[in-house]
Amino acid sequence: MKPCFIGAFNLEGEPMWEVGAGPTQPSRPGPVAIHDIDGDRDGHAEIICFFKIEGDAEPDSLSNVVIQIRDGVTVEVKAQSAPPDLTKCSGEGTNWVHQRILIAKLRGLDTPRKFVIKLGSVVIAFDLDL
Repeated sequence: MKPCFIGAFNLEGEPMWEVGAGPTQPSRPGPVAIHDIDGDRDGHAEIICFFKIEGDAEPDSLSNVVIQIRDGVTVEVKAQSAPPDLTKCSGEGTNWVHQRILIAKLRGLDTPRKFVIKLGSVVIAFDLDL
């Protein structure tokens, strides 16, 4: 459940870009959201995703996972954080494996600038500063 690779592919299945690798691949794709979350009017969306960092942890623990906001063109990390509300989460079962990142309009702005992460029964709201 800990993504250590993210990539974009064209319709023919050829990689456009890819980041990460490793011998331990997750058993299923992790949650990803694509949206112009910073609204900087460059016309490019950002990629919001989980990513595994160094360190060992139980398979159902997020203690070695960070949330990242990546530039949608360069794929460079624009922001990264491992807030305790995220890293203390762990779980099991069908509700746990259906983790989600959802773009959210929480402040009444014209365009959503926040996102919500659902981890089992835990829901955490984030802004651009994580």
